[in-house]
Amino acid sequence: TAAEWVKIFDGKQLMPWFVVAQATVMLLLWVFFGIYRWSKGEGDGPLLVLAGLDTLSPGSTDMRLAGPECEDLRWQFWRWVTYQWTHLS
Repeated sequence: TAAEWVKIFDGKQLMPWFVVAQATVMLLLWVFFGIYRWSKGEGDGPLLVLAGLDTLSPGSTDMRLAGPECEDLRWQFWRWVTYQWTHLS
């Protein structure tokens, strides 16, 4: 019950560790792979290239409804989660 939770936490607010960790991993992936791809001659700067998890496997982690051959990608469930780790500027 709610009263039990109040006793457990004793009015203390908990640090949102998952949110902090997820945001940190996302930022580090984007910065690291942005610099990596820029050093390989892609894009106009390290912050202006598509970077993140998609650098390891291009085209397989971004959110797409259809592929280059018009194949249906909507049911590739990993895209629903992994797109958050791929960013463009």
